[in-house]
Order: sequence, then structure tokens, then C-alpha cells
Amino acid sequence: MKTDAGKEAGPANVLAAPDGKYSHVVSFYTVAQADEKGHFKLKGLTPGRYKLYAFEALQYCAWCDPAFLKPFAAQGEPVEITEGLNPSKEVRLIRDFRK
Repeated sequence: MKTDAGKEAGPANVLAAPDGKYSHVVSFYTVAQADEKGHFKLKGLTPGRYKLYAFEALQYCAWCDPAFLKPFAAQGEPVEITEGLNPSKEVRLIRDFRK
């Protein structure tokens, strides 16, 4: 995970949001904690298309509001999840958006 300046981002919340017809299914959303070097693992995802978002701060269940991710749509990193191991993906950190 990197910042806009290209530096390693510190701890963050990485949100995997289903993309497409399941975007309204809250149970398909998954959050993982990234460590101080920006490394994270998402487990238990249903195979399909997702967008990954890395937030400096993320309130629990903020994604339960369908409008929450709209302002960040362009910052989501598309990924196709398959059964088994999936490749690493670089995600840009979204700084504290509440300020």
C-alpha cells in the first residue's frame, strides 16, 4: 500500500467491496487491517469482482450506507477474486476523508 507521494503507508483499513450486481449485499463486504508496512490479507471472500479501498480511518459499517463509496469510486482498485490463492494488489491510501 502506498500514499499518493509513493511512500509506504502505515496502518490502514482495507475494504473489499463487491463490484457489480452484488454491490448492495453487505455480507459480501470485508475489511482487513493493514500493518505498519501496508501489508494485508483478505480471507473468506466469495469469488467475483471487487474494488479495494484503503482508508486511513474507517468507521465500522460505514459501507452499509450505499452512498458511502460513491465519492471514492475512482480510487477503488479493481480486482477479480478466484478460488485459491490470488496475486498481491497495490492499493492507494485514502487519507482521513472526515477532515
